[in-house]
Amino acid sequence: MESIQSIVERAQQSGTLSPAMEAEIDRIQSQSPQLTTAEAVALQQLSTAIEAKQIGKVPYKKFVNVLEDVVLVEVSRQLTSARAASVPRMDVGDITAHTLNRLPALYATTTEGVNYQQQKVRQEWRELITQRVSESLHQLQAEPDPHRSRTVLGMEQGEDLINQVRSFLKSVFTPKEASHEDIDLMAIVDQALQQGLLSPSMEADISRIEGQTPQLRADQQHALDRLMQALKAGQVRTLPYKRFVNAMEQPVLVEISRQTDPLAQNQILKVDLGDACAFTLNRLPALYATTSEGIEFQREKIQTEWQPQIQKEVMGAIDLLQKRPHTDPRRTLLGMNNIEQQELV
Repeated sequence: MESIQSIVERAQQSGTLSPAMEAEIDRIQSQSPQLTTAEAVALQQLSTAIEAKQIGKVPYKKFVNVLEDVVLVEVSRQLTSARAASVPRMDVGDITAHTLNRLPALYATTTEGVNYQQQKVRQEWRELITQRVSESLHQLQAEPDPHRSRTVLGMEQGEDLINQVRSFLKSVFTPKEASHEDIDLMAIVDQALQQGLLSPSMEADISRIEGQTPQLRADQQHALDRLMQALKAGQVRTLPYKRFVNAMEQPVLVEISRQTDPLAQNQILKVDLGDACAFTLNRLPALYATTSEGIEFQREKIQTEWQPQIQKEVMGAIDLLQKRPHTDPRRTLLGMNNIEQQELV
């Protein structure tokens, strides 16, 4: 079990305090009747560093790579055919990450943006995605992971890696979250029935509707009944939870926090931070990984090869979005509920 001192030391080294680190500190404090002198000193150092902005906090993630769900569905489809042909069992996450690293990122920050990107994928990217998944499947079958001992990303690790730094400028950045009225339950069910697959983000949307609606309409209940029957009959199947993460997200979030913080203090900042993240990530290569070792490898690669480019792209994104901010009040920004469910598909 990690100590408060080691968590504070990590925060000081990285310059960031993640929600997972905060949660671990709270857990240790709740289980200890009284803090030791060393623990109290460490927490005081942490508090001082945060006040002095030596340790920063970054906004909640409000963006999603639309290709993740699309690739995951295609991987699942091709793996089903491969297993029917007696191909040895392969890891869904490994194939998905391998494929995503060979496709441009398509991040979005709003419901409208997600719909636009999905339409773009259907019209322009379907054949390329199918081809890239097939190539990844064959390559990983011919060259399996050389590491005998791998630490596969789990739920807690995934949250720590994806949401490495979160709460910075929370009072400034409090976007409107999508409501259940913005989600078409019948459309989700129809899509699941047509594809024969129910993705975790689709499950999350359905759960949100059920949780926020006192009583479903008759047509909504009928749609859910159809979906349940199809799931029981094996006509629709669910996809595995996501065990992959784009290692490029964290350094982009950190860099945007660094570049926007002085602007925010002077009240010059007129940029949606989620837009800045998505804009930047769509101009950088995706670097997905499925293991702790893979994440560490990608992080080292980013530090040695990509940091100057990240700084340049973030600067360009902030400059462009300040000149041409999104002003449409009808935009439905992605909120924590639907994003968190998609993060660990």
